[in-house]
Amino acid sequence: MTSAPAITPEKRGPALAVGDVVVYASHGVGRVTSVNKTTSGTPGTIVVECAGTLTVSLPIDLANTYLRPLSGEREIAKVKRVLRGEECIVDQTWSKRLRANREKLGAGGAVGLAEIVRDGAHRDRRLVERRGKVASPSERDLCRRARQLLADEIGSARGITPEDAAIWIDLQIAAQPVDEAPIDE
Repeated sequence: MTSAPAITPEKRGPALAVGDVVVYASHGVGRVTSVNKTTSGTPGTIVVECAGTLTVSLPIDLANTYLRPLSGEREIAKVKRVLRGEECIVDQTWSKRLRANREKLGAGGAVGLAEIVRDGAHRDRRLVERRGKVASPSERDLCRRARQLLADEIGSARGITPEDAAIWIDLQIAAQPVDEAPIDE
């Protein structure tokens, strides 16, 4: 998606305008294409066109809950720290880990997506090194989806292609962990 006016927290809900760029949890980055105000007895709706052919129509009340502003540089800096961080190793079965990651994916926060991507990348590398195996297909699919959503958002926020954003994600994961990174003088 090309860059357009992003919404700010104070611009949520009824104040959204056609052309605003928003994030709709697990559907990703979208653009507001229509805002229908509340009329006598009929609730207002907001129509968001997401990537591909997905168009979502939400009542304004739900739009206030499910839509969020596109991440700014401060949020992207948090994403960078998460991606450069160590894997959060949790002693859970793959099914519990998958359930927790699905919840993060459903919430659609950029930092949560970054955690899924980072942990999935580290887990895959570790599994290949130790056992010559990879994660389960459902875990790989979930990590792939989180990575795509994160790349789309970073690309939209920075005005770059999702492919360039995916390269940026790879570079962050491959970089030194945050606590070991050299301090710029």
